[in-house]
Amino acid sequence: MFTRTPGQLAMLGATLSELSGGRFTLGLGVSTPSIVQGWHGVN
Repeated sequence: MFTRTPGQLAMLGATLSELSGGRFTLGLGVSTPSIVQGWHGVN
């Protein structure tokens, strides 16, 4: 499983949307607290 920070995801989504002429849609799902805290240090 790969992980990206929220900022990285936003930049990726914006870049792909621009490259695709606005046809890109980013879909996100939920995670578990242990993943968020362990990978990103967020409480």
